[in-house]
Amino acid sequence: MTDAGLIAQLRSRQPRIDAYAAMGLRVPAPAPPATPAALDHAEASIGHPLPPLLRQIYVQIANGGFGPGYGLLGLTDGATDDRGNTADQLYTAFRTAPAPNGAWPDGLVPLCHFGGGIYHCLHLPTTRMAYWDPTLWDESAPMTTAIFDLGQVFRDWLTAWAEARSTWADPAPTRPFAL
Repeated sequence: MTDAGLIAQLRSRQPRIDAYAAMGLRVPAPAPPATPAALDHAEASIGHPLPPLLRQIYVQIANGGFGPGYGLLGLTDGATDDRGNTADQLYTAFRTAPAPNGAWPDGLVPLCHFGGGIYHCLHLPTTRMAYWDPTLWDESAPMTTAIFDLGQVFRDWLTAWAEARSTWADPAPTRPFAL
């Protein structure tokens, strides 16, 4: 499928946030599209460029607020998680938090919120998808012990959602996310 075809499929599922729909709740409207300047600001803050497809989604569809779980997180002034954080804000917070045994991985951006502090994350340098579950983190161990490989790249993850399939390629990820 081309990027244009995937963008069209994503638009056809909008507005939809899977967790709200599953609970029978009213689905809030997605955030308005981001400006290229807002994306440039977020990229500078993160220190990595966004994949072109993700930039297209943020500019052409919405700056988050639709998708699997509780929806894609926006950037800068886009859709937030339940604590009011955008993807770039969370990334900065995770990277700068004092961790007892290692820092949050460089370029691993929380992209989609699943509740309970659980996120699907996008590794910007490789476009691989990971799963962060803080409930599985023993704080005496490195943070990376609670980051698992979802076994797919961003495009495949997004295509799965666009086609109404699960974004969890592995329903119980146990493979550590190796950088």
